[in-house]
Amino acid sequence: IGLVDEVCKAAELDATAAPLIDALLHCPPAAVAASKTAILKYANLYFSALEHEEMSVPHATIRLSDEAGEGLASFLEKRPPNWYPG
Repeated sequence: IGLVDEVCKAAELDATAAPLIDALLHCPPAAVAASKTAILKYANLYFSALEHEEMSVPHATIRLSDEAGEGLASFLEKRPPNWYPG
């Protein structure tokens, strides 16, 4: 499903992974968790309209959360979101 797009030597793993990890840390944690759950549950499966709707509910709920509000506020204020440790 295209999750691996770079190969490196073992000695270069930390340096190679650092930009990806940093990019993931910029993402809202609850949304990442919901996406991961959906990927693991529905990867390589055909699903019905009802299952598609059930898959959409967690993401719709997250869009109404305080975390989503913080994401929008941080974007508009041009600052890192409060979940980003950097």
